[in-house]
Formats: sequence, C-alpha cells, structure tokens
Amino acid sequence: MKPSPVINSSPLIALVAALPDFEMLAGIVERLIVPAEVVAELAAGGHKDDTAARVCAAAWCEVRPPMAAQFNPLLSTLGSGESAVIQTAMDHHIPLVVIDEVRGRRAARLAGLTVIGSLGLLVELHRAKLLDSVEDAILAMKRKGIHLAPHLVEQTLLAAREARP
Repeated sequence: MKPSPVINSSPLIALVAALPDFEMLAGIVERLIVPAEVVAELAAGGHKDDTAARVCAAAWCEVRPPMAAQFNPLLSTLGSGESAVIQTAMDHHIPLVVIDEVRGRRAARLAGLTVIGSLGLLVELHRAKLLDSVEDAILAMKRKGIHLAPHLVEQTLLAAREARP
C-alpha cells in the first residue's frame, strides 16, 4: 500500500518546480494530505507560481480544514504550515510527513514522525521508474530559485544511482 503523508508548502513548491507533471506524485502516494494552513501559504505566494491551484485541482490531494488553535511547545517556533503539518499527523495518527526545513524536520522527529523531503520524494519517483532523471529535476528546482544544500544534492544523486542502475 502506498503512503498518505501530510505535506508542507516548501516541498510542494519544490516538487511543482521539479517535475514535468505534478500528477507523477500520485504514482508513489495514495494521497497527499494538505492542511488548509499550507494551502493558505501557497495561495499567498500565488503570484510566483500555481502550486496552490495544482494542489486544489488534484483529486489525490486532500485539503484538511484549518486546525483549532492549540499550544504545543514543540511547535511554538515553527511557521503555521509546519505546525499544522505536524499537528495534523499527530492528531490523525499519520506516521509520515514531508518537510524540507531543518527546524520542522527536527520537531517532526521529536514528535515520533517519519520525515521525508522533496529530494527524498524525487528518489522515490526514480525508484518507481516514474522519473527518468533526478539530476534534471534538481536543476529545475534550482532554476526556480529553490536553494538546496550541496551535500543534500550529493546524497540525493547517490541514492538515485543506487536506487536504479
């Protein structure tokens, strides 16, 4: 069975930039769970790209309603999208989240969640034979102004080579 992770805005933006077709993701996830707070962040940046529209149009993306305000010290230093992703995963017992930012990833792990990022999803797409070139996808991300740490790019390309000769 394919997973149904909760996803944050940064990975969505990165994946829309990287993939020739956003629908490719449906080949490796049953659905993407997107908190309303994440959609709001995407919509706020709508002048830069159409990620919010693509998410809302995809039948395999499930937009969850806004969360009730809660105080969780673990999430207090995070943005609203990251907080909503982690809280949604914890509240609904969803073990996997997609977060790129270091602080968000750390908080998710402290909450007992499994974390993958946009680069990890590229490797999974490659492993599933849905994406021919992880390197091309990374270059597309960079062309859209997405910053990627050089050591993470190296690790990702190595994982992609190991995933499929």
